[in-house]
Amino acid sequence: MRKFNKDDYELLKSYEKDFTRAIESRYCTGLLKEELEVVSKVYRETLSRQANLSCGACVLQMMTSVGRLFFAYIKETAAAEEEQKKEKKVRRKKNEDKIEDQAS
Repeated sequence: MRKFNKDDYELLKSYEKDFTRAIESRYCTGLLKEELEVVSKVYRETLSRQANLSCGACVLQMMTSVGRLFFAYIKETAAAEEEQKKEKKVRRKKNEDKIEDQAS
C-alpha cells in the first residue's frame, strides 16, 4: 500500500466529474473497461483492494474510495501551497525589515 501521489492525480484528473458523481450521487455510469482498469490500478496500489469490474456496486465503491483520495490530495496540495505562500511572505517581510534596519 502506498500514498496517493502526484502521478496518480495526473493519471486520474480526467475522471474528476465521475468521482464527484460517485461520491455525491452514489451513481456511476458510462465508463469503459479500459478507464475502469486505470482507476482499478490506483485502487489496488493505494488501498490494497481489488474490485470486480463486472459488478456495479464494486465499481461504485472503487470510484467512491479513489475519488475521496483524489479530492483529499487536491485539498492537501492546496493547503501546502497556501502554507508556502505564507512562508514566502514572512521571509520577504523579514528581509525588508533587515534592509530597513541596515539602511538606518
